[in-house]
Amino acid sequence: MEIDYERLRNDLLDYYGTALQVEPFALADIIRVETAENDELLAIARRENFDLNNYIMDKKSIKKK
Repeated sequence: MEIDYERLRNDLLDYYGTALQVEPFALADIIRVETAENDELLAIARRENFDLNNYIMDKKSIKKK
């Protein structure tokens, strides 16, 4: 299973960016997402209940990269 980590990272940044409007501590989460390795990115997404099935790349997407 190949995950589109770039898309996942962008969606997590959007998620925390929205939270930043009401929760200043979300900035720490944004920094964590920006610097996270792929395995940590998956852990963050799971903690926030992201459906990782939405980030599975099909074979056509993998060949384009």
